[in-house]
Amino acid sequence: MLAGDVRAQENPDLTALQVLFVREHNYQVDRLHEEHPNWSGDKLYETAKAITTAEMVNITYSEFLPHLLGEDAIKPYHGYDPTVDARITEEFAGAAYRFGHSIVSDEISAISNLGAFTSEQTLAESFFEDPATFNATGADGSASASVGRPGEPAGRPHCRWLAELPGRSS
Repeated sequence: MLAGDVRAQENPDLTALQVLFVREHNYQVDRLHEEHPNWSGDKLYETAKAITTAEMVNITYSEFLPHLLGEDAIKPYHGYDPTVDARITEEFAGAAYRFGHSIVSDEISAISNLGAFTSEQTLAESFFEDPATFNATGADGSASASVGRPGEPAGRPHCRWLAELPGRSS
């Protein structure tokens, strides 16, 4: 899969997420083209990209972060403030990176449209798997299984082998 990110095919869940947003982008291009048939391909692409990015940000700030941090943890946005320093420290970036890995599940599965499991494997087994293997179950099955999978509690590595890769400590 080509997605502008070398990690796009790192594991089936990430690949399914990439495919989901590529499909959404393409849907937006088609919708915009119907409404604006004279727009150039670049204008359609960039406008669809802005819409899809806004959708992803909305999901992150309206659904994921409130669930993770609590409903009142993020103050309402009141517009751009040029006096705010948006930089983050290296330590914070590292902690956020480590936290993200602490909520990765060690199990990767896919389900059919009828809800039956079609494949199950560990994350280690699925890392950079052959595209033909992913295509056998496809993005739909992986995305459906990811959505239906209970979330992992944060704070400890659920995917032990990921936490124990060289250069990382638990």
